[in-house]
Amino acid sequence: MPFKQGDSNINRKGRPKGSGYSLKLREQVTSFCEDNLLYFLEEIKNMRNGHAKAQAFISLLNFALPKLTESNSYLDIESLSDEDLDRIFKKLISNENEEAI
Repeated sequence: MPFKQGDSNINRKGRPKGSGYSLKLREQVTSFCEDNLLYFLEEIKNMRNGHAKAQAFISLLNFALPKLTESNSYLDIESLSDEDLDRIFKKLISNENEEAI
């Protein structure tokens, strides 16, 4: 069934963020990782036998830990002192001069 412009059956708002299954799955995976942390740390130490298990655990961490984004590392320039700003500016200038050489 092709898309038709102006169709009233289209959900224009989309699925709400963090709703339903994905939130439950994240909670279950987080709980599993927490419950098995010591086991997997031991497996990582003995990597010969537990390599696949350790890789699986590390893969599951992607579901449990938030992804680092630019918004997580935002720097509020307004809150910096003049000395801090001068230090940053000098560092940027020195790096630019080193790259030009």
